[in-house]
Amino acid sequence: FMDEDPLTDETDLVGFRLTRSAAEQRAKYAGKWAAHEEKAQRQWDAFARKMRWESGAPPCDRNALVHNAEFKELVFGGIPHKWRPTLWKTLSGATELQAAHERSYYSTLVRASFRESSAISDCIEMDLYRTFPQHPLFSEGATTPESMIPTLRRILVAYSLRNRSVGYCQSMNSIGAWLLLLIPEEDAFWVLAAIVESICPLYYTHNMLGCQVDLRILRELLVRVFPAHMSRFEEMGVSLSLLCTKWFLCQFINMLPTTTCLRVWDSFLLFGTIITFRTAVALFRLKEKQFSTCYNTLELIQQLNALPKGMFNHTRLFKEIQALPDITHEQLLPLAQKFGREIKEEMDEIHRCRDVDQLVKLSKFRKSELKALWNSFSDLEHADRSTRGSVVLNMGQFEHIFASLVPGWQPNTPAMDQLFRIFDQQGDNRIDFRELMTGLSLMAKGTLEEKLHLCFKTFDTQNKGFLRKEDIVEMLLSVHRTVSPHRSRESLSLEFAALVSSMLTNLGKPLDGAVSFEVHTGPSGDAIELRRHRGCLVHIMPPISTGSNESVLQDIPSFLTSFLPSLLTSLLPSFLP
Repeated sequence: FMDEDPLTDETDLVGFRLTRSAAEQRAKYAGKWAAHEEKAQRQWDAFARKMRWESGAPPCDRNALVHNAEFKELVFGGIPHKWRPTLWKTLSGATELQAAHERSYYSTLVRASFRESSAISDCIEMDLYRTFPQHPLFSEGATTPESMIPTLRRILVAYSLRNRSVGYCQSMNSIGAWLLLLIPEEDAFWVLAAIVESICPLYYTHNMLGCQVDLRILRELLVRVFPAHMSRFEEMGVSLSLLCTKWFLCQFINMLPTTTCLRVWDSFLLFGTIITFRTAVALFRLKEKQFSTCYNTLELIQQLNALPKGMFNHTRLFKEIQALPDITHEQLLPLAQKFGREIKEEMDEIHRCRDVDQLVKLSKFRKSELKALWNSFSDLEHADRSTRGSVVLNMGQFEHIFASLVPGWQPNTPAMDQLFRIFDQQGDNRIDFRELMTGLSLMAKGTLEEKLHLCFKTFDTQNKGFLRKEDIVEMLLSVHRTVSPHRSRESLSLEFAALVSSMLTNLGKPLDGAVSFEVHTGPSGDAIELRRHRGCLVHIMPPISTGSNESVLQDIPSFLTSFLPSLLTSLLPSFLP
């Protein structure tokens, strides 16, 4: 695994070709490894007899194992290789996760993946051959039936369909490929799901928040254990985050030698990221003396990069891990909460500056208004910022906010669905802050014609380019519910239907006539031009006031509730005699 170290024809326990130095190290430690494996197997066999495991094989019941102190001690000492496929799936929680779904769940996702063509599947495709280029089953020339490339493609695309909020994140390819070297395809899929969703939550998201938090926790732990070295690292401008990110995202895959990495993974799947922290601190402690000999930044970075690569003596590493002071989830929770808040605040500030600067050009709001609106909306409990960074609303959240801003505006209606689609300029079923402000800017500060066009599109739910009688009736009902909700829908429907029929009759149009926004001269000639009535529109949407110290959100209901009533009270009389 050393850079510029030629490969040999020898392979390790999972099939990676060994470099010359790795082959030499394996020969050096072969006797120790064999003795360790033999001792561990005896201990596991004795435990299996004691627990009366059938056929000496471990059970799949996680709860029966994880609370057993002797079992946890055995796992820390290393799982026999022949039992890893079963125990990795059990310890990770993948067995329980799979049991909660239909037996055909994975095969259904795989069939759907054959039809999947998206930016995510393209990204996966680019990463397939650069996952383990040094492994015969994953190399670019691996075209034999034994090639793991198609299998890796299936589990990654299938997972992107299972968890669309994550989709695919780099490093998931390394985890998936690593699992496929030890366990069957469907089991690898479920272990990957357990890692992404439970063991390392928020690691594989757009902003990798969970990983960022844990990297800051690692730095804090290292400052406590090696204060002088950490001070020197900072003076030399060395960023541990850049150097250690892959340690956490890949859990040392392809960084530690395979035999050592397997032992780390035995414990990682049982104890979670606590073992990642302990392994990282132990590596620093074992190489501590070498840092003192580094006299420039380049030498120091080379030493830090080499930390895991030369750790062939996994027995020594785990003795060091065991000798470390306890690091527990309870101890790390306050740090996680503190750093989580800090990172969110930093990210919010970055996104606020980016969004506000862009929207000054794209919307009609002033910069001061946009800053106030950003702060108000970013504080909304209904907003989700986990996928794109800035405020993101799905359909339900959008409806909830509009219902609170405009009393009487009904969710789950065609008009509300249509308004959401109008705001959703990217067509991804989510509305980010920029889309939200662009839409609200139009409603609050658009020209009369722009506001009329927005109203027209909102109730043109079939996107046909015109409104029919039933659309106009629904428009009237929506407005009436907003300003006077005490009347029943049934009685109002009859009254408004008669009103619209009278309007069309007096204009000499058939009762099924259509009202278009632009001039329309179809074969039937039954369209009415709405644009020519824009001069009748008055008192629509006063501008937003941001002069007070109160939240800008308090100003929104006034200009929203004035929108449709003003529009219709101005527009309808022009159609009537």
